[in-house]
Order: sequence, then structure tokens, then C-alpha cells
Amino acid sequence: VVGTGSLNGGKPADNADDCCAECAANTACVAWTYSRPRGAARGLCWTKDNEDEPRLSDDPDVTSGQLSNGCSRTDARREADCQPDAAAFCERFGEAWQLRPGKSCYDSEYDCIKPVPSPPPPPLPPVPLPPPSPSPPPLPPSPPPLTPEGCAPDGAAFCRQYGEAWKAKPERACYNTPSDCVAPPPLPPVPFPPSASPTP
Repeated sequence: VVGTGSLNGGKPADNADDCCAECAANTACVAWTYSRPRGAARGLCWTKDNEDEPRLSDDPDVTSGQLSNGCSRTDARREADCQPDAAAFCERFGEAWQLRPGKSCYDSEYDCIKPVPSPPPPPLPPVPLPPPSPSPPPLPPSPPPLTPEGCAPDGAAFCRQYGEAWKAKPERACYNTPSDCVAPPPLPPVPFPPSASPTP
């Protein structure tokens, strides 16, 4: 950590780069310290007007720098805490995690970039069902059974196979042909109204 006191009393910031930019925007600031506890959405930035008491921090979540070094992190972490294989370190949090660019030391989850989950694929369109098959036409009524002599035992039922209005001829000894039945009379024609003649 570099410097003592604070010019801004600790201002919320998203990352160390934003904290350095906060310091650069203040002509009185020469050093800064950024701290974000693990699991916190944002951290705090302290801007300072001095570079007094430079010291190493035992807290890996504290980053500090000096404007004279171009915002470089000169004393943020102890060198022994930095992981030698940064890629393998970030993969501890997930196979798709990547290195955060511009870091000189990787020893915190915030030194890695969490992958953005891919959006789910759009739902498949519904498969249209085939139209239902048409129902087969009804079978014609079966003719009534005949006697061994070839005659229908029920003349009325025999004649109805030709139509509901068909009747059996009376006094027939055997019903086995359409001539043994009486067809219904044809319907009378529908009279049309006389056409209207113009009034003289």
C-alpha cells in the first residue's frame, strides 16, 4: 500500500483501473488504493495526496498504485502469492474462465473473467399434425336372409332395403325381387309463382 489518509474518504468503484482514473482526475492525487472483498459486487477506492509509508499488503483483495508509475500496481500483492500458471489458476473457477488482460499477478477470482452464458436456442416450431383420414362411407344394409326356397321371410324388411318408403306388395307368397315391392310415388313438382306483369 502506498500513501496515507484519503482525499475522497473511500468512494465506490468497480475495479482498480477505475480507481486509478479517479486519482488521475484529481490534480492533488498522487497514489491510490483499491479494495474489493471477495464476493462483493463493487469495491472502494481511496485517493491520496502522498506516497508515504510504502508497504506490502497481506490482503490479496487490496490493490494500490502510483500515478508516477502510470497506474502500475507496484505494491498491491506479495509476489509469493502470484500463481505461476495463470491459465491453470483461472480454470479452477471453471473450464471456460479466461485470464483478465493487463494483470501482472493472478491470485484472486477477480483476476479472471467469468464466461458469459450463451443464450438458450430458440424453441423448435411445432410439427404440424397430418389431417385426419376421412371416415369410410357406411356400408349398405345387408339384405335380410332368405329361406331355403330363396324367399325372404319378412317381406316388409326385404323391401326396405331399397328405401325406407318401399312397401311389400300384399298377397305375395315369396319376396325376393324388387318387383315384389311397391316403390313410393314421386314427389309432386313444386309450382313456381307466376311472373309479375308490369302494370299498364
